[in-house]
Amino acid sequence: MQDINIPLIIIVVIVLTALLLFLNWRNRRDRKKLFPPESTDPVEENKTEKEMRRDIS
Repeated sequence: MQDINIPLIIIVVIVLTALLLFLNWRNRRDRKKLFPPESTDPVEENKTEKEMRRDIS
């Protein structure tokens, strides 16, 4: 147990957390560029045959 280097583990955890936060931020930014809010407005949905049969009965 004395071979464990606690400061190194702490640094690695901090770096990994920063990397995950950075990648998450980039993903959200890229998603906004590819799919702007005005292009993702809901479109009129078509009912499937199963849903139409449920509505009739």
